[in-house]
Amino acid sequence: PQQLMTVDGVSKMTACNLSMLKEVLQRYTRGQASRKKITSVQSMIDYAKLLISNCYVEQLVIIYVDNTTTYLHHEIFCYNNTQSVTIDVKKVVATAVRIGATGVVIAHCHPNGELSPSEADIKFTRNLFFALGSLDVLILDHVIFNGGRDYFSMYETGIMRQIQSDYCKLILQ
Repeated sequence: PQQLMTVDGVSKMTACNLSMLKEVLQRYTRGQASRKKITSVQSMIDYAKLLISNCYVEQLVIIYVDNTTTYLHHEIFCYNNTQSVTIDVKKVVATAVRIGATGVVIAHCHPNGELSPSEADIKFTRNLFFALGSLDVLILDHVIFNGGRDYFSMYETGIMRQIQSDYCKLILQ
């Protein structure tokens, strides 16, 4: 609200009301997402977009699925930071084991509008892939949203295949 009140003609009450709109929209969108049927990787991407669209800080969601890509559970990680989200790989692994997941889809947003993955995004994906792979849990995709309609898929661009290839070389040594 403080930043909105710097606009000429915006009172404290108006600024508070405007800042609440974003939260109301996010809650409405999450409510819509909870009614969405999830049975494929594309429907998981659509679901993730509903969960973290309109984000103004970097958020990451992990969707856990079984061997038929049926939704089991999701976790949203969010920090008051527009640049990064720090995730404990052990927590993701523990959740996957606890609920019996055989696959995950990772999705996060870049509030700055950038679609390309950062080196940190790829490194996190690689580390999580290696940790989950030892438990026969596969990362199906890592998708980046930019706040608009566009997204970047590490699966579609071949990054996931390269990570999988690196993992296979490692375990065959």
